[in-house]
Amino acid sequence: MSAQRLATALLSAGLLVLATACRPASTDEATSSPQAAEPLRVAEIIAGPPGAAASPRPATPTDPVEIVLRTAGHAAAGSALEVKLIALADGQTVGAETVRLEAGGSEEHIVRFEREAPWTPGRYLVEVTLDGNLAGHQELEIHPAELATGPE
Repeated sequence: MSAQRLATALLSAGLLVLATACRPASTDEATSSPQAAEPLRVAEIIAGPPGAAASPRPATPTDPVEIVLRTAGHAAAGSALEVKLIALADGQTVGAETVRLEAGGSEEHIVRFEREAPWTPGRYLVEVTLDGNLAGHQELEIHPAELATGPE
């Protein structure tokens, strides 16, 4: 083999190695779902009587309290959302519920607090933690029944 052919062969091999080394990384990451890369977060908290997410209305002492949690992002299997309902008048936790999440599960979670005795009218705080870290909060006011229904 002549020196010129050998130089051409070595140059071609070198360019092939260089082109392979400089090519972009696998495109699997670029084509994967953006949601899979985004960590789970609580996007919205709606607190009120049942159906308040669709049609807001004041909560009364005899209404169950429904908390609608809308999440976004990717949940790791076994993640937990803990929802606490705290009476702001005295700081007492009057309800607590834990929702275990499944990977790729629902993006809307509903927690319902009911009592045999009526709720005490006043302000309450809904506190939501995700795996032990504060993820959001929302205030809720329980109106006396006569004020919530309005004059007849």
